Amino acid sequence: MRITDKTSTITYGKMGYAIGTLASDDFSFDENVAEGVDFFYVDKVGSKSKFASWQMDGVLGLAPSLPQAHLSSFVAKMNSQAAIRHNMFSLYLSD
Repeated sequence: MRITDKTSTITYGKMGYAIGTLASDDFSFDENVAEGVDFFYVDKVGSKSKFASWQMDGVLGLAPSLPQAHLSSFVAKMNSQAAIRHNMFSLYLSD
């Protein structure tokens, strides 16, 4: 993981906001690898934010892009590097 010295604040509608650092890392599914995938490394959430009371370890952002931080999604990056065939993903949740 490569952490930059660039910080940003991202507002999530009425949920609150997060303050963090822009970083990048290599991302892979099996043997398919995309290098230098940018992401937002959350350092702190607003104290009055709904996020402040949540217990969480980490969340992979699935938004198509993050314009507030000038980031595209990891899916778009993997597609542009031919690590995946299409610029799309699916998510299956189960208990």
